[in-house]
Amino acid sequence: MSMLFKLVALALVLTLLSPVFASNTQFGQVVGAAIEDARTFCDRRPDTCRQGMELLRVTGQLVGETIANLTESATRGSPLTAEDRALSPTTAGKGDMPHNAIAGHNEDQPI
Repeated sequence: MSMLFKLVALALVLTLLSPVFASNTQFGQVVGAAIEDARTFCDRRPDTCRQGMELLRVTGQLVGETIANLTESATRGSPLTAEDRALSPTTAGKGDMPHNAIAGHNEDQPI
């Protein structure tokens, strides 16, 4: 739901700002030139473009592996070992504590 709200807000902002980006304004011409420059970057600098694509590929692979590891650890259950569980506090067994431990006596009614 949050993602949908963000997309609607972005569409609204782009709609409101579309006259600013029109090609007949100076700002619109600068934005258009920057977009055109970005489109032809790989034609002008193929080595740099290949390095960028490799970086994107490796980054995507690492993100995918991270998500897979997080999903696996979430579905695997508790990562605690038997020694870890032995160190955790346990609840007292029945009969170890009085019936009404807060009041300090064994009657049914509190003090």
